[in-house]
Amino acid sequence: SFTPMAEVLPPEEVVDALNVFLGTIADIVMKHGGAVDNFIGDAMMAVFGVPIAKPDDAARAIACAIDMQNAMPFVNAEIEGRELPDLSMGIGLSTGEAVAGNIGSATRVKYSVIGNTVNLAARIESITSGGQIFASDATFQEVRDIVFTAGHLNVKLKGMSQLVPIHEITGIGGQYDIAKAKE
Repeated sequence: SFTPMAEVLPPEEVVDALNVFLGTIADIVMKHGGAVDNFIGDAMMAVFGVPIAKPDDAARAIACAIDMQNAMPFVNAEIEGRELPDLSMGIGLSTGEAVAGNIGSATRVKYSVIGNTVNLAARIESITSGGQIFASDATFQEVRDIVFTAGHLNVKLKGMSQLVPIHEITGIGGQYDIAKAKE
């Protein structure tokens, strides 16, 4: 929702709305034990299991994604009255190995994660619409006994040679017991 907004609103208003949105979802990531890896314009990349993997990383990432989607009405209430459109987001999740470490140059270094798993999450996110949570098959397999879905698809993703199975996440049971709010 930010590109059309940025075309017509003063930059200060766009930044203010971004800060409300990104601040809210960053707090949710930390609440679920994840880490904010990067802010990329109007997007955020979060990681779970860095620097040490835990057995429930995929489950916590899913619970976090659902919590973030459920927080969007509060974000929109916060920016209401500022002549801004309602904001929405899509979320892509992927589980697997990645390399974590300092990446950059002699003058600027950033701790981040790199690898096919990271690329897959970005590609999955790119096909979501506002309100959707799509997960890779690896993520789904980690939580298959406690996750709820609205089905799955095999999709062709940019840069991927094979069809990729993705699952639309609607909730997670077990100790998390959270479902996406009805829109």
